[in-house]
This record gives sequence, structure tokens and C-alpha cells, in this order.
Amino acid sequence: MSDTAPNGNGNGNGNGNGNGNGRKVTAEWLFRSLSGGLLLLVTFFLADVHADLKKQASAISDLRTEVLGKLNTTVSNHETRLNKLEDWRTSHHPR
Repeated sequence: MSDTAPNGNGNGNGNGNGNGNGRKVTAEWLFRSLSGGLLLLVTFFLADVHADLKKQASAISDLRTEVLGKLNTTVSNHETRLNKLEDWRTSHHPR
């Protein structure tokens, strides 16, 4: 891939300024020139997005662990209270 545009036919612009030695910028040349830089830019962007997603996934995992721990504690506390109530009921109202 060349760093310069391909040679054009440079046939002038109607007022005699064209000398035939100009560079002609074609869509293909422009695409080839920009595609490498664009690919690099997209790669850096995706790497940044990936890093952000990893951070968010880690934060979500930490939050999940915390919530499950609190939920287990709550369930355990309710089971203890329920057992105490059941013990009280059986001691005061035996069957």
C-alpha cells in the first residue's frame, strides 16, 4: 500500500491550472489509507469496552456474593425464630 494517492490524469479545471502531474484521490486509495488506522482505533475501543465489561462483571459478582450472604443470614435467623416459636407452642400446647 502506498502512502500517496495514485497518479491522476490531471486534465485541468477549466482555467488552465491543471498540468497532468496531480494526484487523484480515489475511494479505493482513501479506504486503503484509512483502514489500518481505523482498524487500530476500533481495536483500542473494543479493548477499552472489554476492560469496562470485566470490571462491571466483577462488581456484579461481588454484589451477588454480598446479597446471597445477607439472604442466607436472614433465612437462618428466620429458621431460628420459627424453631423457637415451635418449641414454645409445643411446650404450652402439647398435642
